[in-house]
Amino acid sequence: MAAARLAAAMLMGVFVGLVMSTVFTKDENARWARVRPAPRSLNTGVVIERRILVLLALLALSLLIPNYLGGLSLHKLLPEQACLGNPYVFKVELFLAILAVAVCYAFRRLSSDEVNIWLRET
Repeated sequence: MAAARLAAAMLMGVFVGLVMSTVFTKDENARWARVRPAPRSLNTGVVIERRILVLLALLALSLLIPNYLGGLSLHKLLPEQACLGNPYVFKVELFLAILAVAVCYAFRRLSSDEVNIWLRET
């Protein structure tokens, strides 16, 4: 039964993708025809800047590290006074600490316009 549900879900996903591709192909082709390529001086071949990549890595680490460290025995990593027997609070504190580093990095490395664009997008 589970295999049938899995197969049905996969087939439905392929079907929906094909229908959407067929319906929206004309719109995408028309939109791309209107867009002009960037001048060669702006096209540096860099997909993502290092400062943006570092910021994305910090944001990803702020989500991943608390979950991995929270699952460990905190008494082995830290003195007993540091975790107070509540691993959830430790996870939140760790998340906020890494997020504070990411926010400081963003405000130091990105222009105010870039920060505003990031905040509007999220």
